Amino acid sequence: PISNELFEGVQYFAHRPTHDPALAAEWPAAELFGSRRRLWEFRIQGQFTRPVTDPLYLAMVLDTYVPMRWATTKVFSVLVGICQRLLGLDGKELYQSHGDKPDTKGGQERELPTLATGLVGTDQIIVSDPGGEPDISSDLSGLGILRTSGVSAYRKFASELDLRPGKVFTFCFWGPSRFLDIVQDAVTAIPGKHISLASMNGGQPFHLCMYAMPAGQHKHLDSKKQVVVDFLVGANTTKLSASAVERCRITQAQEVAADDDFVDALETEGLEEVLEGTDPDQLLSS
Repeated sequence: PISNELFEGVQYFAHRPTHDPALAAEWPAAELFGSRRRLWEFRIQGQFTRPVTDPLYLAMVLDTYVPMRWATTKVFSVLVGICQRLLGLDGKELYQSHGDKPDTKGGQERELPTLATGLVGTDQIIVSDPGGEPDISSDLSGLGILRTSGVSAYRKFASELDLRPGKVFTFCFWGPSRFLDIVQDAVTAIPGKHISLASMNGGQPFHLCMYAMPAGQHKHLDSKKQVVVDFLVGANTTKLSASAVERCRITQAQEVAADDDFVDALETEGLEEVLEGTDPDQLLSS
């Protein structure tokens, strides 16, 4: 359940059994995935407790800064490009920050590594009267409006949403999931290459967040956010600090660097040549 000063509702996360595809037919979310290409889906459903006039963001956030070497940075840049094209976003609708390096802010608040977009970056929005909302774990085909039905119409609908009490909102997100296998801790965007998520997130879990934040902010600082939901996601191999506290925020996590051995392997396997001049649109069609 979700219960805070801004929102009352529920969240739902389902992942395809990529560790054992033979389980697909009997998997609890088999109806949800079917023949679709998505590997996972995240849903948020509920009512706002007060009107929301600030921009609302959907984001993936890490708890600590992760140093990246050249090959990893290149992979990350390609993935960001893929996300932008896949979601039909322009340059202003996708915010990306590697975060502030440790000990560079002189005691000031540091921005965390963040990839964020507005409601236009969601994949499906359903607005219902209280009591008429769909089961959040059911097949939502044919309900509400989907981004795939037309990005322009979806952008207009999302920007004009009246986010206030009295309606039940269901937000669904799966856009980049076909390239991020969380169960297998793998990036699947580059054909023929198994790329570990740990090379980009330092082995940390990441937060699937939704939050409101005043317009005009140059950084997505925690102190400026009004959180709707903060859901922690990671494979069994991710490093979860024992100091995880309210909002699942890891406040004292050790700074973790990318796996140097893995990055060396990427470079020696010729990933530089694979990525040099890579067009994300080619990867989307592969």
